[in-house]
Order: sequence, then structure tokens, then C-alpha cells
Amino acid sequence: MPSAPAAGAASAVALEFRGEFLQAFLDTERLHSHLPVTVTRGNTQLRADTLDYDHLERVLRLNGRVRASFAAPLHSSPTVRAGT
Repeated sequence: MPSAPAAGAASAVALEFRGEFLQAFLDTERLHSHLPVTVTRGNTQLRADTLDYDHLERVLRLNGRVRASFAAPLHSSPTVRAGT
């Protein structure tokens, strides 16, 4: 379940939630799961036993065993030139 980025957000990379059970509360813009979930944003991936997400407050709470894989930034490194 992808989450759209906020207006004026610095990064337009979507937040994606995957799991066997995701309970969405559309009126309060909350997401809950009592089963294992995977949260992906770009090349970064988080896995947890349970999840509570509040889109309005921009708070993601992961509980139980949590594992994360953070990817290096996608921008290229600056070119270094030796002095002449």
C-alpha cells in the first residue's frame, strides 16, 4: 500500500507497506498490522513484527523484532581533482 508524499516534501519517494494483514483507517489516515510487515522507501527496507503508522503525524512505530537495510544515497559523489 503506497503512501503519497506530502505536498512540498523534499523527497518524492513513496513509502510502501507490505504484509499479510494491513488494517487501514481512512478517516484518521492510520495503518495498523499485528502481523509481520515490510516498509520500503526507495532502496531502504524495514521489517518488523508489528506496525502502527499515523500519516497525519508522520509517525511510523515498528514493534517486536525490527530489521533495517539502508541503501547509500543515489546521487553521485563529487569529482576530486588533484592540484596542478
